[in-house]
Amino acid sequence: MEEQSQRILIIVIAVLVALSSLAVVLFFLLRAYRKNNRVINEDEDMHGALAQYNCPKCSQQMKKGFALAGRGIIYQPEEHARISSFVTIMSVLENTMSMSLPPAVNRAWHCDTCKYLILDHSTLIRQKKK
Repeated sequence: MEEQSQRILIIVIAVLVALSSLAVVLFFLLRAYRKNNRVINEDEDMHGALAQYNCPKCSQQMKKGFALAGRGIIYQPEEHARISSFVTIMSVLENTMSMSLPPAVNRAWHCDTCKYLILDHSTLIRQKKK
């Protein structure tokens, strides 16, 4: 009976340690997310709403819209090592990851012909409810 009590105690301690570790990881993830994201309402996005861009490839005017980056965008210049599958949240470009519901988006311009996308990641935008 005493052996079974010790096993239960060990399991309870292991679960508590695992939960504590998870809480610490979540704390640092949320802290990094909040530090690296600036969210504004769509009404406040005066520059992005007015900006127009031409495609760098075909010079046609690009369609203005929004892009959802999901878990964030990771960018590395060509001269750096290739992007591995073991990247961290700290590698995500600022203002490209939204953890809110509904998710915040980035202002973007798209060329249907060339499939080019210009994405403004200076801020995340909370879209108006329609």
